[in-house]
Amino acid sequence: MTFVNKLFILVGVLLIVLSIFSFRAKSNQDIYVPISKIEVIDIEKDGFDLLNNIQGQWLGINSVAGMEYNWFAWDYRPISASHIHGIYESGSMGNLFTSFFVANFKGTKTIMARNGGVLNGIYRTSYFVLDKTKEDEHGKYYRLVDAVGGKNTMYMELRFTKDSLYWNSYTSQLGTKSIPIRHMTYKGKKYSETLARTAAQKLNFPQQEIAYEFPTGFDNSYLYMKKSASFLWQASSNENVFKMAKSALDPITIRDYPYLSSLKINLNRQKKMKNKQIILYVSTTPLTDKKGTLSTEVDNYNNNILFSFLTNGEDSFKYTYVHPGKYYVTAIADLDKNYIISKGDISSKSIAVTIMPESNAEVNINSITYQSKALIFQNLGDDFYEEKEKDKNNKNEDTPIIDWTISYESDVKRIIQNNCITCHSKPSPSARLDLTDLDELKYAIKHKNLIKRMNDKNDPMPPKEMLSLKDRMIIFKWKKNGLLNN
Repeated sequence: MTFVNKLFILVGVLLIVLSIFSFRAKSNQDIYVPISKIEVIDIEKDGFDLLNNIQGQWLGINSVAGMEYNWFAWDYRPISASHIHGIYESGSMGNLFTSFFVANFKGTKTIMARNGGVLNGIYRTSYFVLDKTKEDEHGKYYRLVDAVGGKNTMYMELRFTKDSLYWNSYTSQLGTKSIPIRHMTYKGKKYSETLARTAAQKLNFPQQEIAYEFPTGFDNSYLYMKKSASFLWQASSNENVFKMAKSALDPITIRDYPYLSSLKINLNRQKKMKNKQIILYVSTTPLTDKKGTLSTEVDNYNNNILFSFLTNGEDSFKYTYVHPGKYYVTAIADLDKNYIISKGDISSKSIAVTIMPESNAEVNINSITYQSKALIFQNLGDDFYEEKEKDKNNKNEDTPIIDWTISYESDVKRIIQNNCITCHSKPSPSARLDLTDLDELKYAIKHKNLIKRMNDKNDPMPPKEMLSLKDRMIIFKWKKNGLLNN
């Protein structure tokens, strides 16, 4: 499974862990999970700076349930003087969001988080409250726990160090497990603060004014599970999120969010585009030129604010929770269904749209006719988060110990997919070398001095930057071990 395939199911993993299992939990109410006492942090003493620290576009890597996602972005912008919001939209499957805001929780002015989304007709939101902060040489640390069950039900922890964000989340599947276990680790760097700072200036953010009131906490009579501040509902589709929110008895819904808007994209599919998989990009810069030619620069695609896969043949798609601003909408017909932009895919021109606060914007895409010459594989790579020395060629690396038998499936495939296939894959691989083909990879190592190129500091492969010493040693040892498949 490639990175992009896994990215497509990321929302599924996140929401299945916290939603699907919770629907089973009605028959597991006898599982004992002790409710931990919550010591709520008063933001007049500490913790208020979380709202300021989370601002910005974050670009990073994510690990969920043991799977690695080497490109993942959050766009956190204020939506009021004391409320900040970010969302991931996956398209046909659903979405995932987390908001942070000032609240009155049982008489204490604190920070709370609202986390959830919709997955294949399952609506879920969960509420967290700030119970721990710490500042040391590693940066500022915040913990938010389930607003009913505390840390024994689920919690998230965020640490900010300079321009970096480390974000872990832990779950007991809403009380169906005895202790929470880690299921997500996000590591990101601040890509840009421009959009967030513009919104902050307009909204006079951040202020300590209360956005939502929870003076008595949460009433067990309307909770889905008595061990968690979570609200769930299952419907036949994702379409009517407002109705699902009401049925779930969610105390805060999208209708209660200020400033945000919606964006509906209508697709006029040509006959040959009917039922084809569509990738939608909403970006801050156009992804095509005026002639409709897609950019071949992978870095341009880091400006995507919303990115979605329409796999059910939809002729329209509506984004909710959209930050106001000026954007460009681009549609890609993913003809080979590989979840990336490939040579031969068909695209539209990037269409400009300006979204005003609390509005319902609409874009019509009438022509998806431009054949792509680009191959875009958004991937930051395993080394994205490593601190870089000023002189990359002279950086010192500890010699790793590779004391196990190397195989393609277990060790090498990851390195090739993360670093090589943007250029060396079908339909037109660079140097006529398709490294997604195992036989061609082996041939290149045996007969084309591929390992020598990987170790050449003056002309490395990949050309942008040498592979890490560990990855180069793994490939060398793979050859030494006999180029084993498994």
